[in-house]
Amino acid sequence: MKTHVKKLTALMCKGEKGKFVNADTLLAHLKQKFQLILADPSEKKDEYIAEIKTMFNLLETGGQLITLSPSSWLLGESKQDLSFRQFVEENGFFFHIDMDIFKDDNPDMVLLVFKKRG
Repeated sequence: MKTHVKKLTALMCKGEKGKFVNADTLLAHLKQKFQLILADPSEKKDEYIAEIKTMFNLLETGGQLITLSPSSWLLGESKQDLSFRQFVEENGFFFHIDMDIFKDDNPDMVLLVFKKRG
């Protein structure tokens, strides 16, 4: 049994009443800013890194992005991996997820947490 829905890319929250928006961040062309984004982006490297950076840019000052990601960028040596590591170091932090819930999909996942500074 799968534990997540592939079509749900992000759940975004805006305002005191918690207005939620479901959106594929690369297709939605959203202009509003959000206080909180919870996401499970694509597992394809060329897509998930772009999705994470797009979602980060949708945050209000002080807003938070919490997202899953494959951990391949941690040890990769490509320009994209090095650039994304720097982006994470400058804007957030991560936790390794060492649980069996991702056994069927991708067992080596990290939880990324970002906060948009002013």
